Amino acid sequence: MIPYYDKDGEPIDDVMVWARLFEDTQYRFVGQTDVTSEDGAKFRISSVWMGMNHAYHPNDPPLIFETMVFIDEPGAVELDWADHYMERYTTEAEALAGHKRIVDMVTGALTAFELVEHDTFVVP
Repeated sequence: MIPYYDKDGEPIDDVMVWARLFEDTQYRFVGQTDVTSEDGAKFRISSVWMGMNHAYHPNDPPLIFETMVFIDEPGAVELDWADHYMERYTTEAEALAGHKRIVDMVTGALTAFELVEHDTFVVP
């Protein structure tokens, strides 16, 4: 099983090539969204290329992208499921779609708490 892949899913044979790509934040970041509820609870949804295969079975497609939810500032809003919620993906397109879906999950859960702010950036 090849452990390293570039963003296009092509194998990387040299760990130093992977390390140089991983150091490049423009290359690594896929998207980041910060969400704040009316009571000040702050959530960050972050999607990145990891480049290291996290698939469990050697015959599965490589899982090289990840989206995670972090609670930056707790508030009265309790979304226990959201803290460190994570999904992994094979392609950048899947990661972008997953990022949007998870942002929608968090903002949907906060709708009852009157969402105040929603700011997204996606690295082309």
